[in-house]
Amino acid sequence: MAVTLQNLASIAAFCAWTVTSFFCHKLAKVAIEHFVSHVTSLTPVLGPIFVTACQIICCYTAVRRELKFDGLFVVVASSHIAATLATNTSFYMLFASSTMAVKLLEPITSAMIQSLVLKTKMSMESVLSMPVIITGAVLFVGDPFKSSVVTNGIILAFVSNVVLGIRNVGVKLQQSGDDHSVIHIHSRSVLRLVFAAISVVGAAKILEASVYDFPKGLSYFLFLSFLSGGFHVTYSFISTSVILLHMTVVGHAIANILKRVLVVMLLHVSGRRQASFWNWMGLVMCTCGLALYNLRKISSTRSPQQAEKRATNPTGAYCYIYYD
Repeated sequence: MAVTLQNLASIAAFCAWTVTSFFCHKLAKVAIEHFVSHVTSLTPVLGPIFVTACQIICCYTAVRRELKFDGLFVVVASSHIAATLATNTSFYMLFASSTMAVKLLEPITSAMIQSLVLKTKMSMESVLSMPVIITGAVLFVGDPFKSSVVTNGIILAFVSNVVLGIRNVGVKLQQSGDDHSVIHIHSRSVLRLVFAAISVVGAAKILEASVYDFPKGLSYFLFLSFLSGGFHVTYSFISTSVILLHMTVVGHAIANILKRVLVVMLLHVSGRRQASFWNWMGLVMCTCGLALYNLRKISSTRSPQQAEKRATNPTGAYCYIYYD
């Protein structure tokens, strides 16, 4: 079968989506580790808080959303911040690959919360996939009770899934009817963000050299944190505009499974953790569980128009937000 330009565009978009997602989480983990080991004059738990702050600042500065500032907006924004903080704090306690393995439960957790809040019926595939993904995640992480730190890290990763599920409910309510959440990324905003980040990192570097009591290593930590925030914005933009523009609904469902699993594998390979056969079997189980969760979407016998549906962006100026 000949490879078309559309196929090449889809492959390129998927690779960019996966790589930017990996670098976002990897740099956050490296920044937190650097903070704990080098910025010893500050409390270690401040590391995840500062990383989260940098990521949120990047999102708020580079992205513009056409949203009503009402109660739903507060729920969506606050839950997004809380989920990001929970994930980064889990990075502080676990290997990054272990945290992201637990976060493979995010789609099914979100489906459960939407079922409870929006009174929607969960499919049989969703119900059956839940124990498979949970068992696989536990196998990949290892003994969740071998220390309180590991247990707390797993709990925080799961809390992140729950809070993201609440956020997704808010997004669905925002998008009810003819209302849509729209994002804009302006080049001027990005340039201002880059200038501000360089200024902050540069100022921290100068203070490290000139002020004796200033926390050493803070400038490099801030550099990594802002870089992680930049990749956070980039992979979110790719997910919301590029991926859905070049892939069908079914293609996106499959790509989302592969992306999540590949990010876990990349984080493992680039980390210091040693995985056993049963750890890898757990990741295989997670993959099978995610495939089962998306089975109805993948094997759907909808009309050709629906099966080939792609996200459209006629003006090129904005894109609709899709949370997955």
